[in-house]
Amino acid sequence: MITHEKQLFSAFARLSDKKAMKHFLQPLPSDIGAQIHAHHGRGRTSDYQDASRTVRFVCGDGRVIACFTVTNVSETEAALIAGEWQGAATWTLDAFMAAVKRALGEGVVRVN
Repeated sequence: MITHEKQLFSAFARLSDKKAMKHFLQPLPSDIGAQIHAHHGRGRTSDYQDASRTVRFVCGDGRVIACFTVTNVSETEAALIAGEWQGAATWTLDAFMAAVKRALGEGVVRVN
């Protein structure tokens, strides 16, 4: 079934857990994985894929890495979400969902 609603996927991994990190990094573009390693799992980055209309936001505090993926968004919508997410004080799923709602004026369907 094809759906046009915006969906949110989330994943988390501890940097110290090599198996979890391998699984976490597998679906991510290699440049995001390189950025995670270069910054020792600290900071934020994002990646928009025009062909799939998907944006990924990856953030880490040096211990845990999180990836929030939103589907069925335009590049403009992805930029709006990024603007709201940049100012977030916490990097939780609830904080991310609130940033999406502020950016788009609507929520997303959480898939996992």
